[in-house]
Amino acid sequence: YITGNARLIWTGANDRYTVTGWVQNVTDERVNEYATYGEDTVGAIYPYGVMVPPRTWGVELQYRFGAP
Repeated sequence: YITGNARLIWTGANDRYTVTGWVQNVTDERVNEYATYGEDTVGAIYPYGVMVPPRTWGVELQYRFGAP
């Protein structure tokens, strides 16, 4: 599986405004970030791992006070 992140940044002509849009896990794949085996107190072995979070996205807005 292939997963990836993306970020797009726009800055206004006077450098006072910046708008950033981002997406994490663009392909929205459900895959393990890592997987391993563990052992409990009675010696039983079991697999466990951490899943990559689902697709998330956001927008960031910035304004610079006192910029030229």
